Amino acid sequence: MPRRIQQNTIFTQTKRERVLVKLDVTDLNYIKESIKKGCEIFGLTKGQFSLIDLIEACLEVTGQAQVDVSTWTSAEGSIKRSFDLLTNGNISKFRIMIDPSFKTRKPEFCEQLVKVFGQECVRSFRNHAKFVIIKNDKYNLVIRTSMNLTQNPRMENFEISDDKDLCQFMQGIIDEVFTKVPKNHDFVRTFVTEEKILDFGRQPETKNVELTDKQLADYVDRIFVGV
Repeated sequence: MPRRIQQNTIFTQTKRERVLVKLDVTDLNYIKESIKKGCEIFGLTKGQFSLIDLIEACLEVTGQAQVDVSTWTSAEGSIKRSFDLLTNGNISKFRIMIDPSFKTRKPEFCEQLVKVFGQECVRSFRNHAKFVIIKNDKYNLVIRTSMNLTQNPRMENFEISDDKDLCQFMQGIIDEVFTKVPKNHDFVRTFVTEEKILDFGRQPETKNVELTDKQLADYVDRIFVGV
């Protein structure tokens, strides 16, 4: 979470009735049938479906909606499927927040993510939160999960809520991140602008400068001054 974020970061609510999904459920129809106004669904998966499968299932119920994703990492297949949902009209607007280490681990997927969705739809900062907002005039779905936007062949948990207050709470945080974190932050450890080099007490240079871990941490903290 960026430092100095202005939105409240703790949400409380009254007790809600919850549908529990068994660990061995493989048919997403059961989950789709449980998605309705005011729903609260909790489940575990053994890897039989992934986060993008849940997103697609939710969109089949909600119809066209805005989708915001927070994840630590992503996979090529999930990026492509998200883009397909955007181009075929299931998603009206898409934004994603992801950890900068994504480029270190999967540089080709990182390049694809920015190429597919554009810098204006991507924000990179030290992020390990996994959640999804699916919102339109009728539904205010929030998915909280242990799953990244990848294939997940292991036990994972998920919770789907239709809750306007929770949705507004989560969306407020995303809106602030997209306002305050620069869209041209490019995931990398190498920074080339004179101003950034001077920030670390170096002489102005035009060539790339590889930052140490401490310098990188200091730089990222400076990105979030006021966030």
